[in-house]
Amino acid sequence: MGRLLFLLLCGIIFYFFWKIFFIFVGMGRHQDSPGQVIDTMVLDPNCNTYIPRSSAIRKRVKGQEHYFCSKTCMKEYRRKIKS
Repeated sequence: MGRLLFLLLCGIIFYFFWKIFFIFVGMGRHQDSPGQVIDTMVLDPNCNTYIPRSSAIRKRVKGQEHYFCSKTCMKEYRRKIKS
């Protein structure tokens, strides 16, 4: 009976060390790696600047969807198209 309790205690201790080990190993995986895509970059047709799609201003102009870095660029582009 004593041996069984000892083995059970050793197994529990081993389990907790194993779990802690993988917690520390997994911490480094959550950082951005160079090969990981964070957000798609889109081109502002007015100033030719690439910006993240999530922060771009999206506007449909003449049936096509365009992305702009600012409202100023969007207004200038619409003015250029009209003339």
